[in-house]
Amino acid sequence: MLAKGEDEAQAAAALDASAWERAKAMLRRIGLLSVQGWRPADDHERLLDGVGLLFHTVRARGEVFNVP
Repeated sequence: MLAKGEDEAQAAAALDASAWERAKAMLRRIGLLSVQGWRPADDHERLLDGVGLLFHTVRARGEVFNVP
C-alpha cells in the first residue's frame, strides 16, 4: 500500500507540514495508516474490500487493466 517513504509521499501530495499531519491523522482515524508509524494499519485490507481502490494499473498496447 505505501510504496513511498513518508517524505517522498508528502512531496508527491504537495502538502505543507501542517496539512500533512492532518492527512495522516485522518488516514489513522479511518484505519488505513498505522498509529505506530508510516506503514499500513494491520487490518487495512478490510477497508479496501469492495471500494474499488486500485493497487496498480497495467497498460498493454492501449488497453488498461486495473489490477487489485
